[in-house]
Formats: sequence, structure tokens, C-alpha cells
Amino acid sequence: MLQREISKGLRFIRRRVLFLVYICFFTCNLHGMAFLLRAGVKARKEYLWHDSIPHLSSGGLKSRCLCAGPQREGGKKEYTDIHALQDGNEALCAEDSIENGGMRSEQNKTLSSRAGAKKKLRAIRQHVNPLSSLYQRPANISAKWVEDAFANPSLPFHIDIGSARGRFCIYMAREHPDMNFLGLEIRRPCVEESFKKMEKYRVKDNVHFLALNVNVDLERIVADVRKHSEIVRYSVQFPDPHFKTKHKKRRVIQPALVACMCSSLKSDGGEIFIQSDVEEVAVSMRDAFKESTLVADASASGAWMEENPLKVPTEREVLTLSRGDPVYRTVFCRDNH
Repeated sequence: MLQREISKGLRFIRRRVLFLVYICFFTCNLHGMAFLLRAGVKARKEYLWHDSIPHLSSGGLKSRCLCAGPQREGGKKEYTDIHALQDGNEALCAEDSIENGGMRSEQNKTLSSRAGAKKKLRAIRQHVNPLSSLYQRPANISAKWVEDAFANPSLPFHIDIGSARGRFCIYMAREHPDMNFLGLEIRRPCVEESFKKMEKYRVKDNVHFLALNVNVDLERIVADVRKHSEIVRYSVQFPDPHFKTKHKKRRVIQPALVACMCSSLKSDGGEIFIQSDVEEVAVSMRDAFKESTLVADASASGAWMEENPLKVPTEREVLTLSRGDPVYRTVFCRDNH
């Protein structure tokens, strides 16, 4: 009798132990699945971040990478060979040596080789959502930023919307010391790169950069600038196309921005220069400015300009032309009223 009771008790204990083991195993599996899911989401985010531009890997530069902006018709992503980007880099170096010995010495030119490209490339996110709460907050800018940034604030201003890494503004400032150049860029890392270029090329008296969302802060920036001088030119070059229909509201050219640009432009001879390597985006920008009664398209026939009238290409323009792709550009002029 006693032996039977002991056996019964042992069986009960064994069942309880097995039950607890099953519970622990099941709980661990749930935690493991949750961990794997979080790791997968994180890896996916890192892939989308880093694979949007050329970047470094353990084996050096990847042979193929997703180019900065393009996603062509039909939703097919366009991939660019890294050598095309290197060719664009070499084109920039060759251009530097055309006048006044260029801004780079022969020693600096060698940095445009593949080894130099590996060292200098930095992963910066190419696409951001300007409608997110992060970019809807007004920028924290000093009330006297114009006086602090420019040696002579009374010079006429050229404002470049979407200045990226600052190459265009810095080169224009070098070529036109009688003008002030202001680059507005939503991505702060790009603005930081622009300031580094200013120090490197020793061009700072007539060029400056601000990290902000132009659809939030442009009116305030324009008001500050016009206290000291007049705005003779705006430029919008190769803006983020935001191809998806539901994302088109993220595009930089919006009716309120167009109204602000046109009304603040110099009334006699002011210009708005636009260009893109995506025809649908260029047409959209042109149609937006045609809605304004203050500016008129310089091309009455509607044809695109074959050459850049400013003679200084952006990084994106150099890359696009090196691949033999077309660039769609035009200029709007302010009517004298």
C-alpha cells in the first residue's frame, strides 16, 4: 500500500516537472522569436539606410549600389555602377584645375582615386520624410544669423534650395565674390559636410548653409535676408522625386513655397532656376511656377535648356551627365511688377 502511494506521488511530481519544463521551453521560444523579429527589422532598416548610396564594406566598395534618387517609370529601381560615381568624382577634380590652379592641388586630386573615395564616402540618408514631426519644427536660428554668416550682407543673394553637400554653392561663391550664396538643406549631415568643404576650400565670406525644412522656415529666412539685401536668384536642383503617388505630397515644390519664392524675388531681373534628371519631376516643378502670375518661363516654346546657364554643375548633375542621361532644366524670370 505504501509503495503504491509513493509511486503515485512520484508520477505526480514527474508530471508537474515536465509541465514546468514545457512552459519554460515555450516561453523561451516566444522570447527567441521576438528577438529574431527585432533583429530582422533592425537589419532591414540598416540595409535601406546604407544601400541608398555607395558605401564601404569589408571587401571595399560594393560593385553595384542603389543610386541617390532614381526610380524610373514602372516602379523599377535604377542601379548605378560605382565606377560611374568614380568617373563623376574625377570630373570634379579635372574641373577644379581649369582656372586659377583650381581649389585642389595635385596632391588633393589623387584623393579622388578609389582609395581616396573609400576614405571620403560617408553614408548619408538620401530620402527623408519632410512631413514627419522631426522636420515640422521650426529651425533654431539666431536673430542675427545673416550678419554673423556673411562678411557683407548687403550683397545680392542666391538661395539654393536642397544644397546637398554644398559643392554648387561653394563653387558659385568662388566664381562670384560679388554675391552671397545661401544653401538650404533638410538633412543636417549634408550641412555638416558643407561646412567642412567651406573650411577646406577656404571659401566662407559669401557662402553659408542652414539645416531646415524650407516649407516650414523659408518665409522667416527670406524676411531676415531682405532686411539687408535682395534675392536675385533661387535654384532648385535635382530634388527628391518621391515617385509613389502617396508620397508626392512630400515633394519640396508646394504652392505655398512657390508663392513665397516668387513674391520675394527681385522684381527686375530676378530668376528661378530649376532642373532635374526625372522629366516628370521637372514638368511638375515647371507647372507649379507657371501658376504664378509673378514669373514667366524664359522658354516660350516649352523646350528644355540644353546647357546649364550657371555653368557650375551639382554633384548629381556631374553624375547624370557622365552616364549620358538627359537633364531637364529651365529658368523663370520675375516680371517687372
